[in-house]
Amino acid sequence: MTSRFALAVSLALGMIAPAFAEIKEVPVVKYADLLKEIKKHHGKVVLIDFWADFCLPCKLNMPKLVDLQEKYGSQGLVVITVSLDPLDGETHSPPEVRAGVAKFLTKTKAEKLVNVHLDMPQDDWVKKFRFTAIPCHYLFDRHGKWIIEKHPDPKHFAEFEKTIQELLQES
Repeated sequence: MTSRFALAVSLALGMIAPAFAEIKEVPVVKYADLLKEIKKHHGKVVLIDFWADFCLPCKLNMPKLVDLQEKYGSQGLVVITVSLDPLDGETHSPPEVRAGVAKFLTKTKAEKLVNVHLDMPQDDWVKKFRFTAIPCHYLFDRHGKWIIEKHPDPKHFAEFEKTIQELLQES
C-alpha cells in the first residue's frame, strides 16, 4: 500500500511540477563574442550579471535575475549572465567547473536567461571591464548606452528594477 501511495504521489508531483529545461552546457565565449551578444539585443534593455559559481552573493542574486526576466522580458528586458569561473587567472575552465555552472543555472531555473561562460584570464577581464569584485551588474539602455555598474547591496534590486522600468518606458 505504501509503495502505491508513494508512486501516486510521485506521479502527481511530476504532473504539477513546473517544467523547465535542463542546462546541459553553458556556451563558452571570448570577449568579442560577448560584445556581439550584447549588440545582438540592440533595441532592448540589457542587464549583464558577472558572477562565479563559488560566490555566495552571486548565487543569491540569480533567482532575482530570473524574476526580473520573467517580469519584464516581454517588455524588452534581456538578462545575460556571464560566468567568470575559475577566477584563478586560468584561461580555460575545466569541464567539471563548467558542469557545476550549468547545474547551478538549471537549479535556479536560469534557462530563461542568456547564459555564457567567459573564456578570458582574470587579469584581462579586470582591465576590459574595469571591476575587481563580483557580483557586478551592467545595465544598458535600448540604444546600447551603458547606464549603470553596480555591486549589489540589499537595495540593489529595488533600485535596479526602478531603473529598468524607466528604461523600458523609453523608446
